[in-house]
Amino acid sequence: MATTPSLGDVRRSDVLKVVVIALVTTAAILFFYYVMPVPPARGSPFAQMAVGIILFAAVFGYEVRAILRSHRPVKRAARAAAVVIPLFIVVFAWIYLCMSHSDPTAFDETFSRTQGLYFVVTVLSTVGFGDITPKTDPARAIVTMQMVLDLVIVALVAKLILGAAGRRSAELRSSGDASEGTSPATGD
Repeated sequence: MATTPSLGDVRRSDVLKVVVIALVTTAAILFFYYVMPVPPARGSPFAQMAVGIILFAAVFGYEVRAILRSHRPVKRAARAAAVVIPLFIVVFAWIYLCMSHSDPTAFDETFSRTQGLYFVVTVLSTVGFGDITPKTDPARAIVTMQMVLDLVIVALVAKLILGAAGRRSAELRSSGDASEGTSPATGD
């Protein structure tokens, strides 16, 4: 009876495929971020954030389910992280971009798309250079929510994605299904 590959048994070709998928996925997400027109000022930034979080939650839920159905759960978990993390960053960059355009007093300056990404990453990485700061209470509230969600997302992504991969690997080992083929449902 063959065993399902564990983290230590991952092949270089699998690592290369995941890296390529991560790069292509990130490029596609960034492409859409840079080409989507900034909507005219309307609605609450909290409503924009709610829509962004709902989109993120839907993608995250799909990715966890895909891991749980996959015959190669560790590989699928790495692919999921390659989608979920860039999406989280771009969702908040989009919120900040829209917020800065709809209320020019929300931050020190009106954001370009690159400044939106830069700000999200400085908050996510807790570097906080201080060159861009929120100036209005709604902007501070959204940034505060991002900081809290950053902590939750890092822990949740790690726990759910790695936990789902570990659980599915254990199921495959216990059932004796060590298929090197792909899952018809997920392509893994």
